[in-house]
Amino acid sequence: MKRALLGSLVVVLACGPDAAAPRPPLVVATASAQAPLPPPPEPRADGRLPAVARPLRYAIHLDVDPRKDAFSGAEEILVELREPTAHVVLNARGEAIRSATVKVGGATVPLHATTRASHGALEPDELVLSADRVLPAGRATIAIAWDAPFGKTLSGLYRARDAGDTYAFTQFEAADARRAFPCFDEPGFKTPFDVDLTVPDGMLALSNGVETSRARKNGETTFTYSTTAPLPTYLVAFAVGHFDVVESAAGGATQTKTADGPKTTPPIRFITTHGRGAFAKNALQVAEDVVPLLAKYFGIAFPYPKLDLVAVPDFGAGGMENAGLITFRDDAVLLDDGASLRQKRGLIGLMTHELAHQWFGDLVTMKWWDDLWLNEGFATWTTYKIDTAYKPELGSKLDAAASATYIMDDDGLASARAIRQPVASVGQAMESFDGITYQKGAAILRMIEHYVGDDAFQRGVHAYLTSHAFGNATADDLLGAIDRESGKNASELSRTYLDRPGVPLVVVDSLDCKKGLSLTAHEERWTPLGVSFGADAQAKWSVPFCVDARGAKTPSCAVIASGPASLAAPGACPAFANPGAMGYYRVAWPADAMARIAKDLESAPPETRLDAVADAWAEARAGKLDGKVLLRDVLPALDRETERHVVERLVNVLFDLGDVVDDASWPAFQAYARARIAPHLQRLERSHATDDDRLLRRTLAWADVMLGGDDAYAKKLARVAKSWAAGDKTIDADYGQIATEIAARFESPAALQKAVETAATPPAHSLALRAASGVVTPDAVRAQLDWLLSPAVKLQDVRFILWPLASHRASRKTTLAWVREHWSDLRKKLPGDLSRGLVSMAGFACTQAELDDSRAFYTQKATEMEGTSRRLRQSLETAGECVALRTKLLPEMRAALNASGAAGSARR
Repeated sequence: MKRALLGSLVVVLACGPDAAAPRPPLVVATASAQAPLPPPPEPRADGRLPAVARPLRYAIHLDVDPRKDAFSGAEEILVELREPTAHVVLNARGEAIRSATVKVGGATVPLHATTRASHGALEPDELVLSADRVLPAGRATIAIAWDAPFGKTLSGLYRARDAGDTYAFTQFEAADARRAFPCFDEPGFKTPFDVDLTVPDGMLALSNGVETSRARKNGETTFTYSTTAPLPTYLVAFAVGHFDVVESAAGGATQTKTADGPKTTPPIRFITTHGRGAFAKNALQVAEDVVPLLAKYFGIAFPYPKLDLVAVPDFGAGGMENAGLITFRDDAVLLDDGASLRQKRGLIGLMTHELAHQWFGDLVTMKWWDDLWLNEGFATWTTYKIDTAYKPELGSKLDAAASATYIMDDDGLASARAIRQPVASVGQAMESFDGITYQKGAAILRMIEHYVGDDAFQRGVHAYLTSHAFGNATADDLLGAIDRESGKNASELSRTYLDRPGVPLVVVDSLDCKKGLSLTAHEERWTPLGVSFGADAQAKWSVPFCVDARGAKTPSCAVIASGPASLAAPGACPAFANPGAMGYYRVAWPADAMARIAKDLESAPPETRLDAVADAWAEARAGKLDGKVLLRDVLPALDRETERHVVERLVNVLFDLGDVVDDASWPAFQAYARARIAPHLQRLERSHATDDDRLLRRTLAWADVMLGGDDAYAKKLARVAKSWAAGDKTIDADYGQIATEIAARFESPAALQKAVETAATPPAHSLALRAASGVVTPDAVRAQLDWLLSPAVKLQDVRFILWPLASHRASRKTTLAWVREHWSDLRKKLPGDLSRGLVSMAGFACTQAELDDSRAFYTQKATEMEGTSRRLRQSLETAGECVALRTKLLPEMRAALNASGAAGSARR
């Protein structure tokens, strides 16, 4: 190894209060006198490592050549043995251990390595290191050397190819650092890391620390980095290859204002594969703009000494918040000058999310995966918050409101989990990366912020981050800080949402407008058709219910908890509930009140109109709103709506209704859908001056063809796509892109495949990929599905072909049958964790026969994969809801469709 690792560890860590205390001598008993050694501790039922040892510091050396199939490593881990033991248990998965020893006292003791599966795991992922004697409690240094194959699942330390070159990258969250080096792979163990990497000459190696030296020898270069701040293993990162490095336009460190005065922000670099550096300028500019905004809001300067942003050509996620070395899927961040609004906005949101993690998740880390929402929910909330300040025209406030209405659909299932729920295995940890953690977590934070006030919330966040900087914390630590700064009991309000799944439904029992506004209301659990909660149906929340009455200066609010609540307001009717969409609940008004509200809905704020559409659809899904009323009265009332988010929610409802419709009623429903889309599309075909107009036209064009079956418009878009490809500057990028995706139905599968394989830029690759999934005929669908099994399709891209084809009604039947026929081939293409999402295909069933068949097939397949049990339950329950909804709603819809007559005749 390149350092005197043991010496450096002992010198640094022997400086604490106990440094002067003499170490107990190592007692070595003879074999004849020594009692039999106890067996190693069993795997814990809570998924954590046995509480035998705690890591204090790592020194890691890796030899990485991406051109080879394997890499090698050696490390020393300074640990504290909490009690006398003959066994130390840590995590490792797939490594071949060459040697292992422990140095304690003055002796070096050999260790025997065995592996086993942790609780709930299907493969060995715990490494048991056993000595032939009992080791005393206290500090010890474990030394391990190993060889390991590069990962094949876009996790651990894996390889990716681009333009004929091979690179190595890491993806360790949630529990895949153990695939690269033996470690204590839990978020609660934060320690400093000393890293050096030896790579072939000419390649650049990156890690979390600042590069401090390079040493060349025998055709290799060893890169050494500064000691990191304390990190959990999942935030350690490496990248190796022939990279382009694009420096910050600022040219170096900059000053950022914080609560403690100006602080230095490190220079920012963008790292791309060779030849892609020219596409990094947009992303680099966003990062330079957003970092100071985050530092200002949190009141804390950027917490690490450098910031590298790395574009990865084969990556399973959108981004990963490794401390000081953030990785991204390349086609999400490498944009050219012709990028669309959709791509630019996606870049801003993704960049802000990952940068926010540098404070929330990295600087302060959850203690265990049951508080994952502290990372992801907060980063999602921060994205909406900061992007609103950065570019108000993005409409991030409405994005946040819309996001909450969508996640309520999943949260309404009996299989939905609480935001904060026990995690007892790696599989359960991986299942926690879902909309409940991200979107619901963000929605609850918005509600807390509104409840305590923006300033108090911000002070609470700052206090939390400063109190636990470079350490670990829990949700209670955050909520306690907010309580202290606000003087309100946010903790009590929040716990019912954090620890209980489901969506509160505020039922307004009475509404009186004679002398101001007064109402009484109670709460229930929103219950869609086909969903049964059993005893949990009586669950209650502390709901901060607010009403904005006409003429009132401020909303009137009351917390509805265990019983009915009364609320009075000086304003007049109509009254709109949940102003600003800050609360996480749905509302059911009395029929007469709803009629009055509907008449005045056009003048209501967009958040209120958005909620009204979502609530109406929720009432229909619960069986409380007749399908005839929904189609005849509610949805046509939105024909003059102009707010993008509200119209997009309408389109989403139409797609959901399309899943309920059977083949016999499908043509009539298509005509109805075209009639609802037509007035909006007609307006935008005439004028699309604003960013929101251009984004909405994109959504409507897709819906008109894919849902409405408008062949004439599809042919028009094919002509638009041809002109745009030829360089027509009068066509904006969003319209050109959606036209290209729709025109794919007129292209041959071979041509679409070639476009993906030969795309010269990441944005071109992304567009070609979306177009490749736009085919509709059975033969073309099968051709695309067969092609995705080939080496030409990257692992990261499989889902961008498979899922759209399964989602589209025209291609769904063919796709679902193909998945079953090629299950083994898919599992080979998507080994390990990459196959987890396949069980969600069960959710496309919408008849009882389809549901029974899906349950039988996918239940058996789920047993082969970790982390699929909840996903399968949710998918089957979603299908069961569709079955129940079709039974109730379809006859009512048929009556409305038959009565509408010429309603579907509206055309451009």
